[in-house]
Formats: sequence, structure tokens, C-alpha cells
Amino acid sequence: MTFEDVTPTVKIFLDIVVVCGRINTTPPSKGGTKGRKGGAFMFGEFIKKRRLDQGISLREFCRLLNVDPSNWSKIERGIISPPQDDYRLRQIAEILKIDFGTNLWQQMKDMAKIDAGSIPDDIRSDSRVVNALPIFFRTLRSDKPEDLDRLIDFIRKGESSEEE
Repeated sequence: MTFEDVTPTVKIFLDIVVVCGRINTTPPSKGGTKGRKGGAFMFGEFIKKRRLDQGISLREFCRLLNVDPSNWSKIERGIISPPQDDYRLRQIAEILKIDFGTNLWQQMKDMAKIDAGSIPDDIRSDSRVVNALPIFFRTLRSDKPEDLDRLIDFIRKGESSEEE
């Protein structure tokens, strides 16, 4: 299978590639923990930044969400997985003024899934996307940064030709 074989499918990966380039994969200097499974801190950092930007303390946020601050702090630091159920994610979105159905809402849900080590449901349900995942992962793991650059350029070219 080549890039050309999966042109419509590969476009979904552009957001993931771009996000991967923006994620802080090193843990915060305070605390000295490497985080859950040594991975990136997506959901927790996103929620913490939104919370702080709105002037909501950890304790106030947890009171509104009816969760234990100690456990929530572990979610924000990437030590334990974020919630997965839509009900809880909707509560979080409401507190943080994230409108349901927006790109920001979808991004928050995707980060929760990814931080839990799962592929978002809409991606997993598309067989074309699932079949293209090995190519995508192989490209991400490549020791050659130009492979990833080539994938990003390929996806962007496909997007711009569709807009014309």
C-alpha cells in the first residue's frame, strides 16, 4: 500500500501529525514524574491550561465536577488515564466553556482517548483509516524526519486540491 492508495484516508492523520509536533512529551520540571507510561501529556495539560486561563482553581474545578482533587491532579499530570465517558467529558466541557460539537470539543475527546491508550471511536470505525494506520505509525517512527515532512506535505497538497 502506498500513500497514493490511501489519499482520502491519510488526511485524517494531518491533525494527529500536527498535534504530535506541538505536544510537550517531557514532563513538567516540578514533580519529577515521567507521567503515565512515559507518554505525552495531552488531555491533562489541555484541561489544566483551560482551567487556569479561566481562573478556576483545582479545588473549585473538582468541587464543580464532584471528584477528588488528589485524583484529578493525577489526571492533569498524566499519571492516571482521563475519563472516557461522554457524560463526564460533557461536564468538564461545560465547566470549561467548551461548546458541545465544536472542534475544541472533539479535540478534548480525542485527547482523552489517546491519553487512555485508545484510538478515537470515529477513526477506529473507518476501515480505510484503520488499514492505513501501519503506514502512518511507520512514518512517525522513522529515523528520517523528511519522511514525516513528506507525509505532511502530501496530506496538505491533497487538502488544497480538494478546496479548488
